[in-house]
Amino acid sequence: MAAALIQSRVAEGNTRMRGARRAKGYSQRDLASLVPCPEWVITKLETGRPCGDEEAKTRIAEVLGMPRFELFDSARRSA
Repeated sequence: MAAALIQSRVAEGNTRMRGARRAKGYSQRDLASLVPCPEWVITKLETGRPCGDEEAKTRIAEVLGMPRFELFDSARRSA
């Protein structure tokens, strides 16, 4: 049961963050250098895996020009 939930979250990922990044024309590497943070942080967040780097989440939202809650609040993402 838990494995299915994890697989579902990874498949869904963070489509808002990915879409906002792509709309700006940024690769994951580009966004990581602008934040700045390691590229793996961007990858983890976009694929729905846990990443506790709260400062990076705030900077990602700033760089992408979106409110943080729109990118990282799971209830809003699924709405």
